[in-house]
Parts: sequence; structure tokens; C-alpha cells
Amino acid sequence: MATHSTKTADIQKKWILIDASGLVVGLWGYFLIKAVYDPDGGIKALWPIFGIANQLLASIALCLATTIILKMALRSGTSASGTTRPRPALALITFIPLLWLLTVTGTAAVQKIWHHESRPNFARIGFLQIAEELDARRPALETAVLAARTTGEETAIKSAERAVGSNRAQSFNNKLDAAVTCFFLSLVVGIFLISVREWVLLIARKKAAEPRETPPTWLPDYAVAEAKPFKLFSFFALSLSLLKELSGEAAVDRAQQHRIVCAEALEVDLLGGGLKQQTRGEAYAAAAEHRFEGPNRCC
Repeated sequence: MATHSTKTADIQKKWILIDASGLVVGLWGYFLIKAVYDPDGGIKALWPIFGIANQLLASIALCLATTIILKMALRSGTSASGTTRPRPALALITFIPLLWLLTVTGTAAVQKIWHHESRPNFARIGFLQIAEELDARRPALETAVLAARTTGEETAIKSAERAVGSNRAQSFNNKLDAAVTCFFLSLVVGIFLISVREWVLLIARKKAAEPRETPPTWLPDYAVAEAKPFKLFSFFALSLSLLKELSGEAAVDRAQQHRIVCAEALEVDLLGGGLKQQTRGEAYAAAAEHRFEGPNRCC
């Protein structure tokens, strides 16, 4: 009966992980696709909250680090008499920065969502206020579209319609930023509260200070024995790949391969269809130009 309950719990955890992964991948895919159709949307719309998201992610890492250090401190340390002497104060190394980070980042997140600036000549900070002001300007822009249509001038009509579309996109993007920031902040607050509960149980000795949440699952002996002979070869292959990337040879290979893929996509013969195959020198020049003159972003 206990074995059946354990299997059921494992299956439930597996499906929770699958659902959570699918949700995260689906939402990120939405932002990627949205950026294709809306130049001001998608990933670009999330740019104002990247700093908040990064610091909130660091808060989660500090929660985890505090829990691990606390468990290790409660398990280690021996006095001269041979009795165990716990040192939970070591967890302050990460707990104090965690409190500082949550205070600063949480304040910034709340201001980015709900801050309201009443002075007309000051910049707007809150996403909701910006969206509200954009919505208030839309009727006048729609009226300008109707007026432009009565004149029949194509340039004026396109300009007025573009202004309305930009207004709607910016309003939606600010509302989306507010919702995503609120979602991130709620998750971090929830994780922090769960961590506080874990710390209280550990310090009160109501929960064992185990360094792991679930029992470890070890590979069988035959799997470990089969993997050993390939360690040196794998290390050599990885080192060779890294050297190609650092030397720029991999970028040159990709430049040549890109020309071949384009020719196949266009169903053009490289030699007889008017699309000349790149030489190694031409591919090197193209890779160098892309490296030093093109955009090279980290994210």
C-alpha cells in the first residue's frame, strides 16, 4: 500500500513538473511570437522589467542558499566535549543580503506597477498610470483617423491609423508589464514565506536538517562502468569545440553553411544558378564583419 502511494505521489510530481514547464515555455513562446508581429511588443515590451526580474531571481537563489547553509550549520560543528554545537548564525551570510534585496526590489516593483505621478512635467513610472493616460488619448486619435478619412489623403490616413495602433500597443504592453511584474512579485513573496516556514521548523528542531528533500537515485553500476571509457574522449571533443569557438573558426563554418542553406531554401544551384559559393576567405570576412559591426547581445 505504501509503495502504491509513493508511486502515485511520484506520478503527480511528474505531471506538475510537466505542466509547469509547459506553462513557462508557452508563455515565453508567446513573447517571442508577439515580437515578430509587433515591433514594440513581445520581448521588447518586457525590457522595462528585466532588472526587477533578475533581482527577484537572485532573491530566490538567496532563499535556497540560506536554507542550505542553515541545514549544513545545524548538522555540523563539534565542541571539545564531543557534543554537537549547531551554528545557525552562519545563515545570516545570505539572509541579510536577502532582506536587503527583497526590500529594494520589492519597493521598485510596487512603484513600477502602482506609482501615480500627479505633477504634469514629471516622468511617469507606474505601468498602470501610463496605460491609463494612453487610453485617455485614444478617442482623440480615433477622431483624427475619421477626419483623415474624410479628406481622402492616403498619407494622412496611414499616419493617423499608425498613431492609433501604436497607442493601443503601448497601452497593452504597459498593462502586460504590470501583470507580469505582479506575477513575479507574488511568486517571490510566496517562495520567501515558504522558506521562512522551513527555517522556523529547522531552528525549532521540528524538521530534520537533511541536505536533500528526496532520497538520491543512483545510477546502476553497469551504467557508470560504461560511461568511464568515454570521459577522456568527451573532454577532448568539448575542448576542440571550445577552441573552434574562441578562434573564430566555428563562425566561419557557420557563415559558409548559411550560404548553402539559403541556396537550398531558394532551390538554387550554387554553381550554375547564379549564387556563387563562398570561399574560405569570403566567409572569414563575413564572420568578422558580423562580429565587430553587427549587434552582439547577451540576451
